[in-house]
Amino acid sequence: MNLILRLACGLLLLLAGLACSTQVFAQKVTLKGTVVNEDGEPAEYVSVLVNGGQYVGETDANGNYTIFARPKNDTFYMEFLSMNFEERREKVAFTGQQRIELDITLQTKYITSGEVTITDRFSQRIEQSTVSMQVLEAKDVDVFAGNDMRNTIEQIPGVTVNGNQISMRGSSGWSYAVGSRVVVLLNGVPMQTGDRASVDWSAIPVDNIERVEVVKGAASVTYGSGAMGGVINVITKDADKPRTSIRMRMAVWDKPANDSVAWIGRPEDQEGTSDLDEMRTDTNLLNDVNNISYSINLTHSRKIGDNYELQAFADIINDQGHKENLSQRRFRFMVMNRVRSKNLPGLSATLNVQASYDELQDNPIWRNYPEDALRDGFFSNDFQQVRLSVDPGIQFLRNKTLVSYQGRFAMRSLFTNFNNVGYFQSHDVSVSQYLWRDKLNIVAGLNYTPSISRSKDDIANATSHQGGAYVQARLSLLEDDKLTLVLGGRFQFERLTADTSQLELSNGDEPPFSITTLARPVFRAGVNYQLGRATYFRANGGTTVRAPSIAERYTSYAVGGSPLFVIPNADLQLETGWTAELGVRQLFQTSNKRLKGFVDVAGYTLQYNNLIEYYLNATKLIEFIQRNLQDPDRSIEEEAFAFQPQNVASASVYGLEFSSRLDYKFTDDFSASLNLGLTYIEPRDNNGDPNLDGDELSDLVIDAVGD
Repeated sequence: MNLILRLACGLLLLLAGLACSTQVFAQKVTLKGTVVNEDGEPAEYVSVLVNGGQYVGETDANGNYTIFARPKNDTFYMEFLSMNFEERREKVAFTGQQRIELDITLQTKYITSGEVTITDRFSQRIEQSTVSMQVLEAKDVDVFAGNDMRNTIEQIPGVTVNGNQISMRGSSGWSYAVGSRVVVLLNGVPMQTGDRASVDWSAIPVDNIERVEVVKGAASVTYGSGAMGGVINVITKDADKPRTSIRMRMAVWDKPANDSVAWIGRPEDQEGTSDLDEMRTDTNLLNDVNNISYSINLTHSRKIGDNYELQAFADIINDQGHKENLSQRRFRFMVMNRVRSKNLPGLSATLNVQASYDELQDNPIWRNYPEDALRDGFFSNDFQQVRLSVDPGIQFLRNKTLVSYQGRFAMRSLFTNFNNVGYFQSHDVSVSQYLWRDKLNIVAGLNYTPSISRSKDDIANATSHQGGAYVQARLSLLEDDKLTLVLGGRFQFERLTADTSQLELSNGDEPPFSITTLARPVFRAGVNYQLGRATYFRANGGTTVRAPSIAERYTSYAVGGSPLFVIPNADLQLETGWTAELGVRQLFQTSNKRLKGFVDVAGYTLQYNNLIEYYLNATKLIEFIQRNLQDPDRSIEEEAFAFQPQNVASASVYGLEFSSRLDYKFTDDFSASLNLGLTYIEPRDNNGDPNLDGDELSDLVIDAVGD
């Protein structure tokens, strides 16, 4: 009996011990610390792997990391991995504590830019990219910040912004702010409008920006239609600590020294003005003329607990401008949320919500040059618009595999010469996997973008479905990954349906209900080779594709009641082409590391088929002249100058680009930067399209007048 009692007691003690042990090991331990380089500077975007990747984290902009993990055999096996630093492994003993702090110092591999990019679907050092890339840092954005990001983005060599239109390396012409050939992203989410396929600049905040990443050249494989010229990704800062900022801007427009240019207070019946002044009507939404413009930008970000990040933005803009009837008034509010799972490491979710209201007045025709260069041309566009958007996202990182979803649900209601409501969605699902000792990175994904346009006036009710499936692989070879190879492919599709019964053709016939279906594969390939200690050679090429937007195919409107009209072309074909580039990037830094920078030289070509450009419709101009010769008192609100999008059979762009950056660190708290850029572009119309021949058009007009 005593023996049985002893055995029973021993068994109970054993079970109790196992239960206690299980309870201890079931509890997650908080692993925290800071990672710095040999100079004590924060090492950002360093991957922290625990127990062979069972738990994964990453350092933030300040080099801090936090991971919740369970030990393995009373030990935490930690790995610190980065493309900029030597790999480091640490073993940390577990003795029952609930919090372990471990600070790490990493050694730099060799001269690097320190810039890690993600926009090309790979996390990589910028000098190892197979395509031309450039990064604007937070301090660059702050220096050039305005009412929106356009002024900042124009500081990038090879990038120009004309109104709402963006062109990269000559990829775009003047297209009335529709059909962008450059995709602009906010944290990976496309900021394009659905009906016009133009950049929605009002949806991008100008404060709390971490960096702006720019991919120059075709990116159709990974971002689909619209990325023929490149990609710009605006990335906001993490809310790692409480931060509140108020930025105010004010501008006062003085009277020009040349009285003939001045327009404020100038009477309309002043001698010397045109008789057409009598046609001018005051429809200014912004009421009285004011020569003072101002903007107020409010930003607040904070981290609540260990898992929740909140960022809020509010903008008030009243920009009267220095030209007559060119003004803007805007209110915008945006909230960005991020939640990191405490129970499932590597899982995070984001939700961004934005609302804005705009009143704008635009004048596309100026009165005269140079005397009345700042005055309107009697015709103006006055419109109001309301925008709403919700952007959800999910990311899950586990065992060197990243699964992500980025979505966007947006609505724009436009009240102008025609009333239009557009609905836009974007869905992107991708999987990124590291294989073969982290030498092979494969990214695969699906994009789907449905767009709906509804109008009561001069635009068709249309629905567009665009999407594609893509796969892209990057292989790193040789010692220290000196050789990088990239190969990718995509299948792009589009289906567009439109009820065009509201449109009127020149012959009076009603067009039928239209259905368009397009499908096309695209490919890309690239190579990057480290020639020396800090010299990198790259070469890349690929095919491109862009489907015409709803607006290009089915929009017809008058510009401010003027004789300037934009008419649609339902027969537009898919834009296609290919690009190629050769480039060299040289990094340098002094022995004391106070001065560092790079020099980059690239030569490139863009070859387009069926490129869409706007041409003056000579037939309508001649008809207008003939009608007005017969009846001079006819209304001027006719399609006198009708511009229509047309496919150019073939076009080429050749170019050379030089860019450089110098950074000098005087002290730990004071530094200076210098950016240099020069781009040479030579565009060519390979077919000599007669629509561009001014002499031929003049002859047609002279013949019409003569008749």
